[in-house]
Amino acid sequence: MPAPSGNARVYISDVSVKCGKTDSKVIYSAASMPDRAYIVVSKESPAVKPGDKVTLNISLSGDIDGISAFAYADLDMDGNFEKVLCSSKKAKDSMSVGIKVPKDSRQGKIRVRVRYTSDLSADGADTPVRDGKCYDFVLYVVD
Repeated sequence: MPAPSGNARVYISDVSVKCGKTDSKVIYSAASMPDRAYIVVSKESPAVKPGDKVTLNISLSGDIDGISAFAYADLDMDGNFEKVLCSSKKAKDSMSVGIKVPKDSRQGKIRVRVRYTSDLSADGADTPVRDGKCYDFVLYVVD
C-alpha cells in the first residue's frame, strides 16, 4: 500500500459502476475533499461474475491542472496490481475505467486502485503518493 502524504488539489466526487447490461449504480460520493490521501471504498462494492465487463465512471472535483491519473487492477487477486487500466499525464473532469473480469476468476476480491497526483515519478501502483489521492475500490467475484 502506498504511504500517501498528499495535499491534493483534486478528489473523486462521484463513482458509479456499470456491470454488463445492468443500470449504473453509485458506489462512492463525496461533497468535499477527503481529509486523508488514501481512501478504501468497499462498503458499496458490486458483485461481479467471471467474464463480466465492468466500467467505473469517475467524476472529479477540484483543480485538475497539472494532475495525472492512473488506474490499476489486481485481477488475479494475489495482492499485486499487475494490470494498468489507465495512465494519463493529463487528468480530465471525468474518466471511465474498463475492467474485464477474467473468465477463470475464482470467488474473491478484485481490487482497483485509482490515483491522482502531480508527482510524475509516482506512476506505479505502490509508490508513495505525494500531492495526490489514492482510492482503492473492491469488486466481489461471485459464481
